[in-house]
Amino acid sequence: MKKFIGVPFSDQQNQGFSGANCYGLVKLFYREYLGIDIPELRVHSDHSNKVWATYLREINDNWKTVKEPKIYDVVAMAQDKKHPRIVQHVGIYLGNGKVLHTLSKINSHIVSLESVKHSIKGFHRWQS
Repeated sequence: MKKFIGVPFSDQQNQGFSGANCYGLVKLFYREYLGIDIPELRVHSDHSNKVWATYLREINDNWKTVKEPKIYDVVAMAQDKKHPRIVQHVGIYLGNGKVLHTLSKINSHIVSLESVKHSIKGFHRWQS
C-alpha cells in the first residue's frame, strides 16, 4: 500500500508510478493492487467537469453506485465551486475512514473521509 503514497500528480491520465491524475491513480491502484484492469477514461482531465459522468456512461455495466463505501470503492467528489453537483475528482476508499487520492500539484496522499465529506457525491463499486 505504501507504494501508492507519493505518486506525483500528472496532467496525463496514467503514467504509472511516475505520475497520474486522480483517475489514473484509481486505475493504477486497481491494476497493481487488486489485479483489475479497469477501462481507460476517454475524457482528458482538462475537461474535469465531464470526467466521471462520461466514464460512468461508457462503462456503467461495470460500476454499481452504493450508499456506503466498502474498502476499495471509488469515492466520487465535486470540487469545483462553480459546478458543485458535477463530479470531477475521484479517490479510493481504503477503509477505516481513509481515502487515497491525488490533486493537481499534490502527490498522492491519504486523507480522512471526514475531511472530504462536503464534496462527496457518491460511492462506486467495481462489478466484474
